[in-house]
Amino acid sequence: MSKPNLRGVTEEFWSEQKEDFKLYWSLASKAVAGILGFFVVTKTGFGWIDTIVSVFATGVPLLIIASQRALSKYPPLLRRRITRYSLCATLAAVTALGVGFYLAVIYGLITGVVKSLPSLVGSDFSPSLTTVMNAPGALNPDFIQNAIGFLNCFIVLVSLVAAIFNSFRALQIEELIHWAPKRGLFKYLVRRKVKAQDMLMFAGFEFGIIMTSIMFSSTVAIIVHVITMTPAVT
Repeated sequence: MSKPNLRGVTEEFWSEQKEDFKLYWSLASKAVAGILGFFVVTKTGFGWIDTIVSVFATGVPLLIIASQRALSKYPPLLRRRITRYSLCATLAAVTALGVGFYLAVIYGLITGVVKSLPSLVGSDFSPSLTTVMNAPGALNPDFIQNAIGFLNCFIVLVSLVAAIFNSFRALQIEELIHWAPKRGLFKYLVRRKVKAQDMLMFAGFEFGIIMTSIMFSSTVAIIVHVITMTPAVT
């Protein structure tokens, strides 16, 4: 039976470096993550959301980076917890981003269709509904015309909802936003088959995590902006 791989992705390279390099590099990586997280990430316009996004953009990559530098030195319980928290936080963030992006697209589609309903069915949805609900008992031509318009609007909206669910299944959205990222995260954070052997791989891994977190956080802010129609601030 093979021995489990306990060393972090960057642990071997990090352990070979001098203490002054470790000090300067740690300060530099924290400074870069903090500056990018709080000043570069796109702002949503909501203070509490911006704070959560900025803390996430700074904290999660620093947790992953620090843990991968000395993973085998931690007690087994702490090591499992760090790996589990890093995996769950990253996977939840990626899945939430995918769901948010999909919902933003659907929101834009539904909004466009609703605005186009008068031209699609020849009658405005709201007046049709009002006329049908308040119509007298006698079936007059205006009532029938508006009832048909309301029915057409209803059919269009139901068809749109059905198309959304069918597209979700046909495009295998859950595979793209959950299962595929999960396999990739397991490869790097759990199995740790890839190791940083030189400075290029080491720097690429750590700053790649930071930049990925920044891009993710900015994308979340843009999605919030699209859904709430508030101006996004960079």
